[in-house]
Amino acid sequence: IFCVNVIFWIIGGAVLAIGIWGMVEKRNLSSGVAKLTNVDNSVLAVVMDPMLIFVVVGLLIFLLSFCACLGSLRENTCLLSFFSYSLVFIFVVEIAGGVLVYVYKDSIEQALGK
Repeated sequence: IFCVNVIFWIIGGAVLAIGIWGMVEKRNLSSGVAKLTNVDNSVLAVVMDPMLIFVVVGLLIFLLSFCACLGSLRENTCLLSFFSYSLVFIFVVEIAGGVLVYVYKDSIEQALGK
């Protein structure tokens, strides 16, 4: 479990670094306050920013794999339990998301303009 999670820890750090680099390149971090003057456009721009998705996913992978690495290295049952419950939670959220997409397939297609 340790070796596999070290690989995921490195991948999570790389995804997080790419996301932060992309946000800095787009100057979201330095001019973010100036963009918040128009609430409608700025909130949508921040939520729909693909680099924010990279940052959130990279941080999630980085933290979960770090907990798994440290838990397996120190044989800490609390960290390993946190890791396993987090994986179960993510799996349940993915299943629920898939079911919701299947149930609301027609309204999603209409919203996308198909």
